[in-house]
Amino acid sequence: MRHSFNFMGGDDLTTMGASWFVSYAYYEYIDKTHLNWKNVGTWKNRLSVYQRTRALHKYWMQEVTKMEIDRLSNNRLGIPGIVVQKMALALIGLVP
Repeated sequence: MRHSFNFMGGDDLTTMGASWFVSYAYYEYIDKTHLNWKNVGTWKNRLSVYQRTRALHKYWMQEVTKMEIDRLSNNRLGIPGIVVQKMALALIGLVP
């Protein structure tokens, strides 16, 4: 059974994964050479969820900064949780 985030749009963020979400947004807004989000085979499916949930992205970035670092580190992207949080902080001012 998978964990679902208990906040607005949490099911959609769970579908993408918080670390994947931040990784892709970092690629989109800050660094086009950052391609860690492609390290999962399901990135195309996740991208469609990302596109349709844009209205929640800024809110989610704020929520990611409050998440447990160990849980954020549990990803297949090769990004430590502390780095995911730093990326989210950098994105908060950029995401509409």
